[in-house]
Amino acid sequence: MKRVVFISHSSADRAIAEQICSFLEGHGLPCWVAPRDVTPGKNYGAAILDAIDECSVFLLILSSESNKSGQVVREVERAASSNSTIIPFRVEDVQPSRNLEFYVSTTHWLDATTRPLDKHLRELLKAVQNWQTTDAAPEQRPPPVALPTPSFSSLPPSPPFGSKLLIGIVAVLVLCLVPGYFLLRHESVSRPVTSAPAIPAATVTPAPVESPSPAPSPTSPIATPPTPMPNVTASPPAIAATSAPAPPIPVHRRLGELLRPTASLSAPSAPVKSVPIVREVAASSELHFHGEVRKASQVFDGKPETGWVSEGDGIGQSLTVHFKVPAIISSISILAATGTDPGFRIRNRLHTLRVTFGDGANQVLTLEDQPNMQRFELAHPVTTKWIRFHILSVYPGNKLKHTPIFEIAFNRDPK
Repeated sequence: MKRVVFISHSSADRAIAEQICSFLEGHGLPCWVAPRDVTPGKNYGAAILDAIDECSVFLLILSSESNKSGQVVREVERAASSNSTIIPFRVEDVQPSRNLEFYVSTTHWLDATTRPLDKHLRELLKAVQNWQTTDAAPEQRPPPVALPTPSFSSLPPSPPFGSKLLIGIVAVLVLCLVPGYFLLRHESVSRPVTSAPAIPAATVTPAPVESPSPAPSPTSPIATPPTPMPNVTASPPAIAATSAPAPPIPVHRRLGELLRPTASLSAPSAPVKSVPIVREVAASSELHFHGEVRKASQVFDGKPETGWVSEGDGIGQSLTVHFKVPAIISSISILAATGTDPGFRIRNRLHTLRVTFGDGANQVLTLEDQPNMQRFELAHPVTTKWIRFHILSVYPGNKLKHTPIFEIAFNRDPK
């Protein structure tokens, strides 16, 4: 039976690993976990390598003990080199060690620091099943069918002499008639035509040129006006081939380059108008307040009165958004505070965010301490499957220490 999930853990977290293994296998996902699945008499290192290569999903139980485990680091290195899907499952409130950070800093984490552990296993199961769906097996093509080699005995007999003579006569006639045909055709084509009447060309009356329409108001939706069609008064002319304007070429930004808020479009090329479709939103933690959960998905619900709030003061917390298809991002807009001054200063407000794209490139966003939507425009569009927002610092609140994010939007015109 092929295993699907390799569970990497420190020996100190063996009980957690066995609990996760039992849950996943109870839902039809075979797992490989040491020492249960090490074949007696087989080299331990070879068994680990074979199991990682066999499993498509590598589950890392991230804790203070696994941070110190050299064996766990070697397993993660092997999984990264074999292009396995790495899912860090954090069971303690720790950050990855320097040895692990290179491999898991750009992957989506699952947070299970709050107890009991059972309430987080359902989310883990969903994540593994989603990766199985997206990592579908490549199309299997049937092997080429070998054609039989004909033998000399199966070849048809050579034609008799009479047939050979007939073929020779036909070939001679062709060689004599073809040059004459082309000579006559050339003579007829070269004669001038004097009696053919001129065919009048179609008359096209262009539509009157309209003055440029004013820019859309902040509250009006973005729409492209229809192109006026010409009025044809005669037979339709041939349609001339026109080339559509080339879309902007996605270019990844330089690592560490700062993004600053902007109020207008300054890129030389036209901005990307399409809005990416969000498939999944996940966060390192979500605040439970008076029976309600400040969910990460509320950041993309279009309602400025709702949003995501993490546990604690927010520093070190992260939010990750996955798109249904690779999206071209030209700008990022963030609403980090609402209310009127000084009401919005009651709670913490975002100061700096690290934005990481799917290829590992990242930039730091510095927000102004204002209760409005702040837009950050990229010098060049970036193509990515996901984006992570990591809180680096905050403006301290007067009373509450929680740090909310109310709205995040992509490719949105400034208001």
